[in-house]
Amino acid sequence: MSKKDRNLQESERMEIPSDETVIPAKMAAEQSKIEELWIYIGPDLPIGLTKYASYRGGKPTHIKDYLTSVPDLDALFVPIKDFSLMAIEAKRQGSYLNAAYTAVENRFAKGV
Repeated sequence: MSKKDRNLQESERMEIPSDETVIPAKMAAEQSKIEELWIYIGPDLPIGLTKYASYRGGKPTHIKDYLTSVPDLDALFVPIKDFSLMAIEAKRQGSYLNAAYTAVENRFAKGV
């Protein structure tokens, strides 16, 4: 193999990204998509919230006023990456999420 052919092959290899750069880039893109997803872990509510419903890009805009008037409601939206841990916390007596769940449930039972 001539030196020219060897140099050409090396330059061709340099233009093609290695798996080491492509795979992390794909993983980062997938991770950012996952982080955009939020799950509501609170009780079903008559304002259009259903337990375990997922939302892309944040909390639903139609509940903006309720997030202000019922502050505990905000805590019940968790990033999907934390879902399994937060769902357990919401059921654990004495935890902050359990208190938020109960407060929201009671507030809507009385009428907001």
